[in-house]
Formats: sequence, structure tokens, C-alpha cells
Amino acid sequence: MSYESPELLELPFDQYQRYRLLAEVADILRPDEQRLRVLEVGGYPPRLPRFLAHDEVIVTDQPAGDFPGYLQADGTRLPFRDREFDLVASLDTLEHLPADRRGVFLDELCRTAKDYLVVAAPFQLEAAREAERIIFDFIRVHAGYEHIFFKEHLERAAPDQVEAEKQLIAAGFHTLVLANGRLDHWLMLMAIYYFLDGRPEYEPVKARTMSLWNKNYYHSDNQEPAYRHFLVGSRQPFGRAEARLSALISQEPAPALNLESVKAVIEIARLDSDRQLRGKIAELENLLTAREREVEGLKAEMEGLQKFVARLKSSLAFRVYSFLFQRAKS
Repeated sequence: MSYESPELLELPFDQYQRYRLLAEVADILRPDEQRLRVLEVGGYPPRLPRFLAHDEVIVTDQPAGDFPGYLQADGTRLPFRDREFDLVASLDTLEHLPADRRGVFLDELCRTAKDYLVVAAPFQLEAAREAERIIFDFIRVHAGYEHIFFKEHLERAAPDQVEAEKQLIAAGFHTLVLANGRLDHWLMLMAIYYFLDGRPEYEPVKARTMSLWNKNYYHSDNQEPAYRHFLVGSRQPFGRAEARLSALISQEPAPALNLESVKAVIEIARLDSDRQLRGKIAELENLLTAREREVEGLKAEMEGLQKFVARLKSSLAFRVYSFLFQRAKS
């Protein structure tokens, strides 16, 4: 399957990397090119159908929405039969649930999965939380608002990867862990994305930047240290599929975190903010100059009127008028 159509490549890198990895996992696990029946829980607005165009994909989430194959539903009470879907997946949803509902949520995913299960999330990793704090603060300072999802991440404890994997194993799944979202790349690209986001003049640049990265550097993002991890579950041993799944992850040695590019993006954002501020100051200075000229013009006009009144009062006609007016009043 091709993942390089313009509409997919222009997706935000963070969405593209997780949906593409899920689609590649599905392609490896599917038996003999079989069409799969797939359920994604927590996928509003639906994106997975575009990556699995030849499969039957149902997407559920809590918001109402009018999309083909979309169903409004609570992930802790799914309206489906036991083992109804060949593959059940949930990407970057578990961390948004209160801690006391995560176990029930995972139980529902396990219950509805016939063969395979994929759960991806930014699990407990202090470096990932610090990266989120940096991006949350960057957005707040640069764009002037608090990002609701990052705020929710930081206010709630991240899911425990070990506990989640134990729950999948207890439900009868063999498991495999895949890294997704190399952390220094994730941090750099998030800073770039939110530097460009929300400014219409930068929209084409943002789309081209995402397309360039997704097309050429996607595979380099599937390695440790990672922002998120995929828990892949199979009710049967993976067999030969295990090697193919493991090959999805970059085999290069784990790199040290490189934050120089992040610092560069933040410095660019600072310079851009300074440029905007200087532009505002220049705009106000021009406005003030225009108002000063307007005031000077009014002063000159007032002086002219005062001179005209003085000349009028000294004229013979005005003196005659004043004399007659005073006599009339008396």
C-alpha cells in the first residue's frame, strides 16, 4: 500500500507517523492479503480509513460526527460483540482517560478483538513529559493559548506501559513493543508545527514541511528514545511476523538526544516575535506621527480663525454692528 499520496503526506507529522505505523503493522499481520475488519477506538476525526483504504474500518469516539464508518460511542462501553473485529486499535487515547477508567477501557479493546490488538500511547517516561512541558510552554508564550491536550497530559499521570502490557497478556495476547516518534525529532517538529500553525500566510509552508518530513524521514522516527510506544497484541504467537514487525523499527544504535535543532527553532520563534513587536511599534509610531500632523493642522487652522476674528472685530462694519446691537439691547 502507498502511504505517499499528498493528502496523507501533508498530515501533521505526529498523526502521520502513528497511523502509518499502525497501517504497516496491519499489513504484516493480515493473513494472505485478507481484507480486515478493523475498529479504532478514540479516532475522532477519522483518519485511519485513509491509511487502510481496502479494509472495513469502523471508528468510534465520544464527539458526534457525520463521517462514513464513524460511530459515536464510549470506549469503556463499546456497542459490539465479543471478538467482532480482526484488529482493534487505539492510538494516543489511553492517556486522556482518568486513571481509574483505563483498565476498563483496555478490557473493552481486548474483548472486541478477535485476532489482533494495538494500543499506542505516550507512556510513563520522564523525558517525554519534559518534552510536553516544553511544547506546552512554547505554545502558551508564542501563540498565546494553553493547548488543551498537552495540558491534560501534564495534569494526569501517564499510563504505565508495564501494567498495560500485563493486562493484555492476562487477556490472552502475545505482545510486542514498537517505538514510535523519536523524541528529539518529535520535539523539534512540534516546535516547528506550532510556530507555523494558525497563521494563514504560513499554511503552504507548513504543509510542505510536513510532506517533506513524512516522505523522507518517517522511518528514522521509529526508534528509541521515543515519545510513544505501540503495544501490539496477537492471540496466537507472532511466528514469522515477529521479525517483520521488529524490522519496522530503525536498527540504528539509539542516538543521544539532540536538542540543538529545538533551540534553533525556539530562537527563530523569539526573533519572529521580536520582528512582530517591532512591526507593531513602527505601526504605532506611524499612527502617532499622523495624529501629531493632524493636531498641527488643527492648530494652524485655529490660529487662522483667531486672526480672522481679530481682523473682523477691528473692522468698521463690526464696530457699527456692535454699536447698533448695544443700543438695541438697552
